Amino acid sequence: QSSSNVARTLTIRMPRMAMAPELAKERAGCDFSPRELTALLEGGKDVMERNEMIRSLVEQDPVFDKSDRPFLTHTQLVHRSMQKYRRLKELRARHSLSADDLAVLKMAVDEVLPTNLHDVAFVPTLKMQCNKSQLDRWMPLVESGAMLGAYAQTELGHGSNVRGLETQATVVMGDDTIDIDLHSPTLTSTKWWSGCLGHVATHAVVYARLVCSDEPGGSAVDQGVVAFLVQVRRMTDGSPMPGVIVGDIGPKMGFNTVDNGFLRLEHVRVPRDHLLGKTGSIDSNGCFHKPAERDKFASYNSMVNIRAILTILAARQLARAATIAVRYLAVRRQFQLSPAGDAETQVLDYRAVQQRVLPQLATTFALHFTGKHMQRLHAHHQAHPNPELLQEVHATSAGLKSLCTQLTASGIETLRLACGGHGYSAFSGLPEAYTNYVAQCTAEGDNYLLKIQTTRYLLKALHKASTGAGLPSNLAYLAEDGQVTDPPPPPALLGEEISFTMAMLAIRARRIVTTLAGNMQACLGQGVALPEAFNRHGWEVVRASDAHCQLVIAQSFHRELLHLTDRGDVQGTIVTVLQQLLLLFATSTVMEGLADFAGDETTTSSHVRWIRNKVTQLLAEVRPRAVGLVDAFNFSDHFLGSCLGRFDGHVYEALWQAVQHNPLNGNWSARL
Repeated sequence: QSSSNVARTLTIRMPRMAMAPELAKERAGCDFSPRELTALLEGGKDVMERNEMIRSLVEQDPVFDKSDRPFLTHTQLVHRSMQKYRRLKELRARHSLSADDLAVLKMAVDEVLPTNLHDVAFVPTLKMQCNKSQLDRWMPLVESGAMLGAYAQTELGHGSNVRGLETQATVVMGDDTIDIDLHSPTLTSTKWWSGCLGHVATHAVVYARLVCSDEPGGSAVDQGVVAFLVQVRRMTDGSPMPGVIVGDIGPKMGFNTVDNGFLRLEHVRVPRDHLLGKTGSIDSNGCFHKPAERDKFASYNSMVNIRAILTILAARQLARAATIAVRYLAVRRQFQLSPAGDAETQVLDYRAVQQRVLPQLATTFALHFTGKHMQRLHAHHQAHPNPELLQEVHATSAGLKSLCTQLTASGIETLRLACGGHGYSAFSGLPEAYTNYVAQCTAEGDNYLLKIQTTRYLLKALHKASTGAGLPSNLAYLAEDGQVTDPPPPPALLGEEISFTMAMLAIRARRIVTTLAGNMQACLGQGVALPEAFNRHGWEVVRASDAHCQLVIAQSFHRELLHLTDRGDVQGTIVTVLQQLLLLFATSTVMEGLADFAGDETTTSSHVRWIRNKVTQLLAEVRPRAVGLVDAFNFSDHFLGSCLGRFDGHVYEALWQAVQHNPLNGNWSARL
């Protein structure tokens, strides 16, 4: 028989079971209802059931099959994704789905569509930055699908340094009109990396340096970087507009379903009212007027909401990897901890594996509830504007975006490594999860630069605290004395243990910020310029932002848990489970940062011993609940796209079936 015939024979003869016995036992032993926790995570039972109905539209439709995705080229992936996008539009129309329903539907597809940046960057930018007249003119085209847009800010030579962008916008005065001439003067001014731009977009929000006067008869000056709406392709046949050079930048480490593109503008003219109204305006004399202060704060609050969504999405992607790893490691058996003759031990029962995997599970819940807390803050600031508090939340959200994406990317890789050799297979779903997600670490600028924004604000707040001025609640720890209390003696209540660990996180953050402030002050006292002082202490700047944001994540998780219990949304065993996860996240974070307490006379070996013992205890308490916790994420097998993370636990059968789809098998003519 040929090998392909053997494969078919083995496939037919494989036994089928309702569920792998390891997962059946894990689920039978779970002491809480994963279904109740799912309802809590998704916003209620009705929302959960509605979401499941919407997801089923994708899972039952062959257009959304993704079994051959590992074998497709970049070009094939983009074309396939556009098929899925068109099918989504059909499903929305057929089932009269709302915008929220459509978001659930797109998430179920489990593919970064070429139109993703249209949804998450282009449309929100128009809504945030356009005036009413512009919205009335352009949004009907967006809503009909005639206008698909890209967000063109990053250039070949400049990314995070927005002030260094080179694309030029010059006011051109005509007899009856005033236009803007948009031009790419250098190779490095070419717009680069913009999603949706390479093949799909008809329009783009283009960021350019505006050169014009700010008073009648005045000389033209650089007004800084502002945003324009520019048509880059004809809406009829998709061909480039005159003066527009546009295309795809090619395959990437991940995200190959997306047409990231390049754009050059050769003296392209647009009307002056294509300057997005809330970034400024150009009057009938060709003079530029800066935006109103209220528009600036509206933009800040919108960015807070976007970063809250990014935090929730980070939790979702880490939850995916945790689901795959926990289920697989519960099924996988290796070696024996018991006497010879017994079954091999489940890999998840090894403490060294738990120490890598279960803190990632705790981090998933911490990020989820942090995102929810940020969304509540966003809603509060919309209803009760407070510029000072908004500045604090905006500064913290920059560091949170950086830390959350960093935790998620490194967490996915940690979970992949815990799965051993099979985690390296594309059929595990983990390599694609990592390569697709890691792009978020450089989206919206390099993560380390975002940390600088947060630390600058922390240093200002520390100085303010030294004058006796009040601080927002998230920064109150900067005004405290920073003394470590004794750990709670056993048997302590979970609440006491949480309070003690949170205090240690706060003391650690304050020590790092105050040490940095002293070092910075010494630099400045020697005549070193402020930017160079930040450069010399770059690693401390990063640590200060991370320590603050780790504290904020723990506080946010705690506050959301208190909010839910006060409202009666969560009770019983689930409260205990979530408290354990909060404490595991907090104690694991303290344990990783124990070196930051060096030299602190109030921190003793008893504190270190308590933290280490508490982490070990929590690993043992969370372990029997691990499968139930990942089941609560409610991911379907279609969404996970993983042989290792199947709900039924038939890992090895799934791997065997997957390799039968490999086009290389049986194609022996391509061997030489």
